[in-house]
Amino acid sequence: MKNAVYGALGFAACGLLLALTLYFWRFGGSGLGDQEAFALFGDFMGGFLNPVLGFATILILLRSLSLQNEEMKASREELELTRQEMAKARKVQSDDLDFQARSNLRTQLYAIFEEAQADFLAAWHKVQVLESVSDEGLISGSFEQIYEEKVRESNRTGLSAGAYYDYWDIAWNRPAALEIRNLYAAAWQASMALVEYSDTSLQTDKIRRFFVIANDKMEKLNLHGEARLVDDLRALDSAIQARKEAKFPPFHIGKKI
Repeated sequence: MKNAVYGALGFAACGLLLALTLYFWRFGGSGLGDQEAFALFGDFMGGFLNPVLGFATILILLRSLSLQNEEMKASREELELTRQEMAKARKVQSDDLDFQARSNLRTQLYAIFEEAQADFLAAWHKVQVLESVSDEGLISGSFEQIYEEKVRESNRTGLSAGAYYDYWDIAWNRPAALEIRNLYAAAWQASMALVEYSDTSLQTDKIRRFFVIANDKMEKLNLHGEARLVDDLRALDSAIQARKEAKFPPFHIGKKI
């Protein structure tokens, strides 16, 4: 702005100098003259310098407007940059909060999954199932022992082991069957919930390995129908695939060996 003012003042000074030069060049031979000559001199200077000074004023005004526009443009750009930085900061903060919330919830869900897995496997090996009645009374065993016994029997008779497991509605077997079915359902729900909030393929692979084992155990003793077990495993596989398509963090993707 100072340069514009100095330029306009210089332009006006040049105009004044030019006016004086023209005047004295044209009328200098008659001397300074009387009062009338000074009046004519004033009219000449005013008529010559007024347009020059007016033009200089317009130049200053135009330069001032140009500088204001440049300052406003710079201000808008700075505000836009500030807005972008604030948006990035808000996104980072939101991502951090989301990551923290997911991490906290994932920790809780993983604890629930581990507990459900342990409960299911413990119930599978716990002596609680009342398999049959003998002369000595009710004979107890675990699900694993019953399966092993039926496999040995099927090897002797040539019949499928599954053909023997139609007795879960017998009164003394019903409570244990209900318990293991409930534990299986709890493990399936815990697995599905953890898959949704898992951030590594290592976790989803571990979940699937456990559930394949649980699914296989339930099938061995006909504790659930085959269609139900197939649907459960298919639903888990779909959830795992959907989670992987949502992209894990690159440093958490498990490598196949």
